[in-house]
Amino acid sequence: MRDALRKMARRACLLAASLLFAVASLAVATAAAALPGGSDRFVAGAGVTERAPVDGDLFAAGGSVDVDATVDGDAVLAGGTVRLAGEVGHSVYAAGGRLSLLGRVANNARLAGGQVLLEPTARIGGNLTVAGGRIELRGNADGSAGAAGGEVFIDATVGGDVEVAARSVVLGPDARIGGSLRYRSTEALQRDPAAQVAGAVERLGPDPSQLRDSRPMRWIVTGLALLWAIGLALVAAIVVALDRKSTRLNSSHANISY
Repeated sequence: MRDALRKMARRACLLAASLLFAVASLAVATAAAALPGGSDRFVAGAGVTERAPVDGDLFAAGGSVDVDATVDGDAVLAGGTVRLAGEVGHSVYAAGGRLSLLGRVANNARLAGGQVLLEPTARIGGNLTVAGGRIELRGNADGSAGAAGGEVFIDATVGGDVEVAARSVVLGPDARIGGSLRYRSTEALQRDPAAQVAGAVERLGPDPSQLRDSRPMRWIVTGLALLWAIGLALVAAIVVALDRKSTRLNSSHANISY
C-alpha cells in the first residue's frame, strides 16, 4: 500500500515537474514578453505579475506567477511559485512548486504541485481536484473534492463528498464535509473532535490494486491529464503568438525604405 502511494505521488510530481520545465524554458526564451491574443491574454517571463482585468482566458507561465486580477474566462497557470488571488469566471488549471489559491473560482479547480495551499479566502464554486506532496485545504468548495498526495490537511467546508488517497489524512476543527469521506491511507485518520462529516466515514481496503481503480484516482488521473494537455496548449499558444509577433516585426522592417 505504501509503495503504491509513493508511486502515485512520484508520478504526480514528475508530471508537474515536466510541465514546469517546459514553461520555464519558454519563460527564459520569451524574456518577460507580454503577448496579445484578442480578449485572451498570454504572458510568460522569469517573473509574471498580473493586476489588470482579463476579458477572456489568462495563460501565464514563469519562474514566479502572481495573479491578483479578475479573469472572466479560465486561468491556466504554471511556474515555480504560483499565487492566484483574483476572481476567475470559469475554471482554474494550475501547477507549481508552491501553489497558493486565495481568490474565488466560479467553476472547477484542478491543481498540482509540490505544496498546494487553498487559503481561507478561497472559494471554489464547483469541484476541486488536487495532487501534491503536501496539500492544505483551508478554503471552501461547493462541490466535491478529490485529493492525492503525501499529506492532506482539510480544515474547510466541502459541499459534497471528499475522497482522499495519501500517507496521512487530517481533519481540522473547521472541517465541514457535506457528503461522505472516503480515504485510503497507510495511517489512521486524524480527526479533530470539532470536525463534522454529514455522511459516512470509510477507510478503504489496503489492496494497492484497488487504488488505481477507485473514484478518487480516476478524478486525479483525469485532472492531471487535463492539466498536462492544457499546459502543452499553453506552451504552443505562446510560441504561436511569439511567431506571429516576430512575423509582424519582420514585415514592418521590410516595408521601411532607406
